[in-house]
Amino acid sequence: MPYISVRTNVEIKDKEALKKRLGEIITVIPGKTEARTMVSLHENVDLYFAGSDEPCAIAETLVNAGTDHSRDREYLDLVITVLSEELKISEKRIYSLLDEEDMWFSRK
Repeated sequence: MPYISVRTNVEIKDKEALKKRLGEIITVIPGKTEARTMVSLHENVDLYFAGSDEPCAIAETLVNAGTDHSRDREYLDLVITVLSEELKISEKRIYSLLDEEDMWFSRK
């Protein structure tokens, strides 16, 4: 069950479009599907990059331990592209993180 959390200091004008695109690109990671992905969007938060409050964003993706990481770089790059396009933020002011958790549980 991937979990994607996006934080940005700007308004997210089309949350549905952003959620949909993130759900589509999660499939780049082998074995991951939109159907099992949870997305959390946080807009207008106090977020600073390089000491500035100019538009910026960070996306954190959590996956379960043992995930195939052969396409991580491609996924992280796509996250930056999607956030830049959807939020109108320079790619240079976006961070994309991917981490895995050992203990992960949900009821199917």
